Amino acid sequence: MDQDSGRFVLGLALPLTLIPYDAARATLITGADLDALALQGPPEAWVAQTARAWLTFWNEDVGLPGFYPFDWIAAAYLTEPARFRCATGTARVTQEWTFWLKRHESLVVEPRMGPKDVAYPEVLYCPETSASLHADLMAP
Repeated sequence: MDQDSGRFVLGLALPLTLIPYDAARATLITGADLDALALQGPPEAWVAQTARAWLTFWNEDVGLPGFYPFDWIAAAYLTEPARFRCATGTARVTQEWTFWLKRHESLVVEPRMGPKDVAYPEVLYCPETSASLHADLMAP
């Protein structure tokens, strides 16, 4: 994590929605999904073709039968925010000690605990998607 950039973004005092990587792990896009997507029209075919190299990487290097579409998940929030479970909280960039006694840069999101949290910006944190999001992403 780029700690300085994280602090800069949080310091902008703009509305910020955070969708963590784990939210995308509930959705796995496979080769069959890309095949079906390609049949929906030219734009969808382009997306499917472009995603093939990414799918190959996930198949061969990561060892999964598909990939987690974290960018698609973030874009889906813009059009279907009701399909996400979100809560407000505060966010800060910090350095935490790890098990190996090294400091590790982290983005920490926590519920607002009271007035003392006013030093940290408020964010909307969306850690989960609806069970139907995969089908919705693939629907024509």
